[in-house]
Amino acid sequence: MSIYNIVAALKDRPPVLSSLVYVGKSPAVENASANITMSEPAGTLTNDILIACIAYRIASATQVTLQAGWTRLGQQLNNNVLTTTSALPSILMAIIRRGASAPSFVFGFPTIPAGAVGWVQGYRGIDPASPITGGVAGTSAVNLTNVEWPGVTISPVAGSLLVAAVAGGTNATWGGFRTANGNPTFGSGSTQNSTGNVAMDQWRERGEITIPTGSRTSLAVFDAYTISVISTGAPSAYASLAAGHAVSMTAVRLTPGPG
Repeated sequence: MSIYNIVAALKDRPPVLSSLVYVGKSPAVENASANITMSEPAGTLTNDILIACIAYRIASATQVTLQAGWTRLGQQLNNNVLTTTSALPSILMAIIRRGASAPSFVFGFPTIPAGAVGWVQGYRGIDPASPITGGVAGTSAVNLTNVEWPGVTISPVAGSLLVAAVAGGTNATWGGFRTANGNPTFGSGSTQNSTGNVAMDQWRERGEITIPTGSRTSLAVFDAYTISVISTGAPSAYASLAAGHAVSMTAVRLTPGPG
């Protein structure tokens, strides 16, 4: 094999987990006005990847307005502010590469929501030139605690960060998030880990928050690292209260290079 082929093969190897750093999450923001304004996680640096996650209840099927530089990953729109087990939330995930200064974290709703909550996840070691390999969102059936989202799946490249956010149609707490095809192999369990690095081949819950009044909702965010290229399959999770629920998932590639 020539030296050129060896170099090419090394460049095609999946990035290693050690190159991926979980920067953290910003403080959660609850909101019931025309905009929700979040912030970046402490310690964020130039070229870090920021992923905004927002769960909300709204009487509209119009998309949330993004500021310059943000890319919509997966948004599920549900025109629904019910407070019964037929309640359905909306959810948004959006991504941006952090430049020399912080971007705008103002996200505009088409009308004042009945309730909204969100925060920003930060990661380092993500390919700054072409990070996104997939984004998808969906809604479950209503009146569920053992929640499944059929048809929602991501096909990652080898060496990908997976991030998933779930929104409750009520103020449910969450546990046991997993994906059907065994990619990653292990689910999240019921324990949150807000500071440790991303886990290899296992979903890890980064935090959750509930809005217990009005048109109730909740938000929980999970992440994992995978080197598998098989599709994740449909996600599932356990919600403590019955309703309809929404999910958004994305896959982003790590900075390429020898492993």
